[in-house]
Amino acid sequence: MSVVRRILALLAILGMVAAGVFAVRQHLARGGTSHEALYATAQVTQGSIQAEVSGSATLQPVESVTLSAPAPGKVEQVSVHQGDTVQAEQVIAVMEDPQLSQSITQAQLKVHADLETLAAATGTSVGQAQDVSPEHGVTLAAPQAGRITELDVTAGAPVTAGEVLAKIVDSHTVVMDIDLVPYDKRLIAEGDAARVHFDAFSGWVDGTLQQISANAVPSSDGTSEVYPAQVVLANPGLLQPGDQGQVDIRAGGTWLPLRQEYKVTSFGDESVVHSPINATAEAVDAVPNAWVQKGVTLFRLGGGSASSAIAGDQLALQQDEAALATLQREQAALTVRSPIAGVVSAVDVAAAQQVGANGQIASVYSPDEMTLTLPVSELQVTQVKKGQSVQITTPGLSGKTFTGMVTAVNTVGQSGSGLSTFDVTIAVDGKGDLLPGMTADADIITAQAVGALLVPVEAVLQQSGGDEVEVLAGGQVSTVPVKVGLVNSDEAQILSGLSPGQTVVTGASTGQIANAVAAALSTKPGGSSESARTAGAGGSPPGPQPTAK
Repeated sequence: MSVVRRILALLAILGMVAAGVFAVRQHLARGGTSHEALYATAQVTQGSIQAEVSGSATLQPVESVTLSAPAPGKVEQVSVHQGDTVQAEQVIAVMEDPQLSQSITQAQLKVHADLETLAAATGTSVGQAQDVSPEHGVTLAAPQAGRITELDVTAGAPVTAGEVLAKIVDSHTVVMDIDLVPYDKRLIAEGDAARVHFDAFSGWVDGTLQQISANAVPSSDGTSEVYPAQVVLANPGLLQPGDQGQVDIRAGGTWLPLRQEYKVTSFGDESVVHSPINATAEAVDAVPNAWVQKGVTLFRLGGGSASSAIAGDQLALQQDEAALATLQREQAALTVRSPIAGVVSAVDVAAAQQVGANGQIASVYSPDEMTLTLPVSELQVTQVKKGQSVQITTPGLSGKTFTGMVTAVNTVGQSGSGLSTFDVTIAVDGKGDLLPGMTADADIITAQAVGALLVPVEAVLQQSGGDEVEVLAGGQVSTVPVKVGLVNSDEAQILSGLSPGQTVVTGASTGQIANAVAAALSTKPGGSSESARTAGAGGSPPGPQPTAK
């Protein structure tokens, strides 16, 4: 059969169908058969109705984060897998940067050197140096117990950095530096008893052999090698540096005399107090030859130059500490942590992998709440308002209905083929069941009524003069004008024109259509027909009312 002949045959069939429908209408208008047998009917009821705007979109989490590498480097370890549940601040991955670690070590050494400089400048310990106030100057205390000697400064006198202000000596012991020949060294050891007979005194002074050097050095006359050592003696109160005497060392059961006499080198415990800065001696509390205890204040130094020097050292320390803190923050950032509690949706690296700056490490989302961005046509968007309730279902979780709420309605549409659409944002209570990427069907409840008069939507006819309903009573059909309220895919709300319990026509009985068509076609049409049904029988829907389905 040719294409032309097929088209002509199709047009003939459609014409017959149209003629049959028209004949049914005319036949019914003439009352050719029983109305009750040919009409499908329904009762006017009372109940609840809600209008909806519906659509589908993809679920996305409200809260999600993508974690990136803070700096280029190698991934040392990965602590999670895809699908793991994590807590806020939980470690996701750890990176390493050897160059950064080296920089931190150098910065720490610099800060420690600054503290030592400041401590020396202020006469304090490293732990106390940061608390010194430049305006209060420097307080110098006795570093040990002893007798003050060589006190050469007076109050009001200027002093320079490094200048000796005083010497403190504990004369309870004295020290003699001695030399041991190899033969003597083999016979004795550190801790052996020693005694010295001084030329100016009678008797012996007891002591101990200490600090024998392990390395030989040339003797003073250059003729042999000797091992330096010390003898520490209890001072009976008369010995002074420079006193000379014969030294014997206990070797087994005998005393071994050394081959020459030695002098007292120094007192056993002595220290020198220096000025750490250029300053003025504002106060001098030290007294020559007086015995002082450790920690007693000896001098207070101040003046403009002292304050400036201390402030400069403190500023250098602060700057280096800030640089160190910056490096330490960068190092802490190499431990990548999740800022939120949730589920790991992706892990993008593996241990030992090199990652560039801002390279993606992992993704985490919160399963507690999802969001939908629903495109709504311009014909329906005016019905959608912020705060409206939404019912959500998804094919992946059949039988479950989730709730939501409209949180935003975009006021700028997006042009497409035909009508423009407007994005409507819906917050969905996921309860942990919904997953990102699921397709969800959303019904936005735009309006609802309780105790409303309801008829099937097929019963409402739209005419040029307004909406109508055909009422069946006593075997007769009459047309009643009505005012329509809310409409959804199943029912229409009747605001006026009907009463509960009335019977309305919803369409021709499908079981009788074939017979009606045959009967109507066998009878010549005549007279005027009733109003044509426009809903449920090929007409237009009632309107203009909000509808979702």
